[in-house]
Amino acid sequence: MAKVKTEIEFKPVSKGWYVTNVGGIAITGILALTTGLYWIAVLFVLAVALHLGEATYVALVTRGSKSMMKWLGQTLAVGFPSLIALRAARKNT
Repeated sequence: MAKVKTEIEFKPVSKGWYVTNVGGIAITGILALTTGLYWIAVLFVLAVALHLGEATYVALVTRGSKSMMKWLGQTLAVGFPSLIALRAARKNT
């Protein structure tokens, strides 16, 4: 018999995380383009790669859940705070 996956309820994070994290990545990207400083470009690429990695993990954990796309979008935008919220949501299921 196939195991039925428990639904993971979506837990939104504070709007402030969107401002700081999305804004921080955007500013870093703009600085990388306008200043031409190598280390800022590396920082930008690492930040984007980290958010993509976190979102990939969330996609695997929430696969089959009705709230998968919400978790994926939130994690892609804010990263680690969303992982903390996901961990708390999984404890409640």
